[in-house]
Amino acid sequence: MDPNSYLHAIRPALPASLARGLDALPDTLVPHIDTLLRLVLGAPCPEDASPAEWSRSQHDTATLIDRLKAANSAPASRKRPPSSPAPAPGPSPKRTRSSPTPPPDPPLFTLHALSLTAPLRKKADITVHRASVRLTDPSTHAPAHAPLPLPALRHAFLLPTRARPRPHWSVLLLPASPTAPQLAFGLDAAPAALSTTAHAPDSPARTSHPKGAPALPALRTFLALLPVPTLEPDPAVFRSAARDAAAGVDAYRGAKQATLWFLDAGVLWDGRPAEFWALADLAHVRTASATGRTCSVLVARAGADAEDTDFAMVDGKEREGIVRWADARRRRFGRRDPSRDAPPEPEPEAGAAEDASDADDSDFEDDASSDGGSATGSSSDSRSAASDGEAQASDRLGSESGADDRDADAELDPEHHPLLRPGAMPRMSRAALDAVVGMMEEDMMGGGGRAMAEASESDEEDQLDD
Repeated sequence: MDPNSYLHAIRPALPASLARGLDALPDTLVPHIDTLLRLVLGAPCPEDASPAEWSRSQHDTATLIDRLKAANSAPASRKRPPSSPAPAPGPSPKRTRSSPTPPPDPPLFTLHALSLTAPLRKKADITVHRASVRLTDPSTHAPAHAPLPLPALRHAFLLPTRARPRPHWSVLLLPASPTAPQLAFGLDAAPAALSTTAHAPDSPARTSHPKGAPALPALRTFLALLPVPTLEPDPAVFRSAARDAAAGVDAYRGAKQATLWFLDAGVLWDGRPAEFWALADLAHVRTASATGRTCSVLVARAGADAEDTDFAMVDGKEREGIVRWADARRRRFGRRDPSRDAPPEPEPEAGAAEDASDADDSDFEDDASSDGGSATGSSSDSRSAASDGEAQASDRLGSESGADDRDADAELDPEHHPLLRPGAMPRMSRAALDAVVGMMEEDMMGGGGRAMAEASESDEEDQLDD
């Protein structure tokens, strides 16, 4: 049996009869039973399964199990029948059958009196155990919520909280099942009071940190005990155009406002409830805009019945960065093992397109001056510059991820518009301008000017003949 399998992990805690029955099964059935345990417990998708189908099956399985629990939770009637005699007074007999002992789940590390935002809004002690995360009341130490099993945990995030007057950290733990409760809490980066407890095997050691001490080391100690890696935003992966230059953008999902984070591993919505789209689960990331001042970000999971999730009211300045992020990771969308794929496309440098355009402008100025300001050469060159500028603008925005359709109504910054840069439009001589004005006047007069000129020349010839 694989030592890393779920079946091998729970083997010591199984009843003896059940363990003997499992040992008697053929070896070919053991992997299937382990896969079934992974599906029910919300574990990550195995390598031989489809991520989209696995996610849908986990969601449907969790829903059916919740319905079954609700149907079986009705308490049975425990009223004594009227005909049965009352028990005789006296000492109660000793219980010969004890309740089953739960598997050991010792505590490992505790963060005391932190503010929760999910699954409930209150202060609680948050303790990571060997097999679960437990929430208890700071005063009475009574359980504040049901334990959250660690095998069901799928993702862990450490995020800088935006729109706070002081630096603040948020921790978000997401289970594999969408119906399972999420865990979210936060604290100041330098809190006035913070206490932690490291539960040693012999005696726990509680530590009261000094006022203003950084809270990040304690958070990292807590997250390091979880069975999943911690994902953090990186400004080198995505940088917002807003003042805080964070790795996320403000957006609305329906009427709720939160932050849409663009991580190297996927897209995270930190609203309530939170949702994460890993690159292997993504079908596409698109943007759409009607005015250019704001845009919408459309995110869809891979699968035949994938539907777009619309995040609206995103600042239009963020659009170009979102498109660059999606283009750089487009080849990893919907793929299970990105390490075997080709490396992602490099993100274009901000000044590369402008430098190339400036070089074209210098060549264009030389051609215009050598042409002597002729109207024909200037008009053809201006049309060429305009078409080149439109092509550069289209290439800079890029195609949307995994789709052929482009974003509509994209506005260009006047500072980067190819026709508004110095030297983009040709310089025309005074003679060329006079020639153009003369032709326009002649067209407006319907050829009358030319007839009057011919009549004047005829009169002069008659006077010479006389």
